[in-house]
Amino acid sequence: MRSIILLLLSSVCGLAESRRHDTLDRAVEFFTKGQYQEAAHSFEKAIALGQSETEVRLYLATCWMRLYVPGADSEGNNAFARKAEAEFKHVLRLKPNNEIALDSLAFLAYQRADGVEDPVTREARLDEARSWYQKLSTVNPKDEGAYYFLGLIAWAKWYPSYNAARAQDGTKPEAPGPIRDLAVRQNLKSRYGAMLEDGIANTKKALNIDPQYDVAMANLSLLLREKADLRDTQEEYREDIEAADNWAEKALEIREERRGTPAKAARTKVHERARLRPTVQNVKLIRKVDPVYSAHTRIPDTIRFRGIIGTDGLVLDLQLLSGRLSLVSSAQGAVRQWVYAPTLLNGKPVEVVTMINVKFVPRP
Repeated sequence: MRSIILLLLSSVCGLAESRRHDTLDRAVEFFTKGQYQEAAHSFEKAIALGQSETEVRLYLATCWMRLYVPGADSEGNNAFARKAEAEFKHVLRLKPNNEIALDSLAFLAYQRADGVEDPVTREARLDEARSWYQKLSTVNPKDEGAYYFLGLIAWAKWYPSYNAARAQDGTKPEAPGPIRDLAVRQNLKSRYGAMLEDGIANTKKALNIDPQYDVAMANLSLLLREKADLRDTQEEYREDIEAADNWAEKALEIREERRGTPAKAARTKVHERARLRPTVQNVKLIRKVDPVYSAHTRIPDTIRFRGIIGTDGLVLDLQLLSGRLSLVSSAQGAVRQWVYAPTLLNGKPVEVVTMINVKFVPRP
């Protein structure tokens, strides 16, 4: 009798194990196909059947995170973010130094900050993201992405006040600095000076780890360019702008090399481009596409790019100079469809480097 009971228990356990594996296999298949809602439900079933390994929890958390749409403020969408956060934190209770969970929680908090209108909520989420990235950099000091995002968060925290200060100063987006009003400059310095320096230092750490990190170069250029507006003299301003331009040029050279242009030719190509003021280049614009406005575009802003126009008048490359990150994708999508009349130098068409501004004005 005892042997029969043991045989029955073994059979039941075998069936349960088979069900767990079948459910997990289906979950992974759904995930691979990008069917994240179905995958999440299957991973939940696998966990209910006893599959509680860290990897399964990471899969489930990633499903919820992939379903979350940054900037879309709805209860259903926010629920995806909360579920992802809860699962990643569950992973950290099992393995406190899990780098995937730390990185995901940091990026999720950063995404949830973008597009938020309430400044207190936005600031709190950026602080949360910064805290997670600091933990990640402690666990893995060689994670260049953690340092890059620490630099990006510094910029995201400072930019709204910087943008408002330039507007208060009556400075147009394309106009050179520094900010003219001494009191405004000093106020920004006292509130954000240390933060900007910290952002610059972290971005340089990312570049020390990966010297070919072109996105970090572009962000360093952005930080230095905006820091220049706080300078008290034109000489200091020009030094910062020159440093910013150099980092932007390095980023462009790396991108040229990735397109297959040899290193020496890439440097030559970058430096041979004509540089035109926006007012001059705008006259050559023959086809303009407006950006798509999303439901949460309620705050006016101007997205500024450093752009490269090809010899055929098409936009080849865009580097962000300033603007809310939630609007950047829409602005890029529009500008990449713009067409300019070719610029001629000595009778031959040449590539052009210029500043491109995309204005967002909330619609009623």
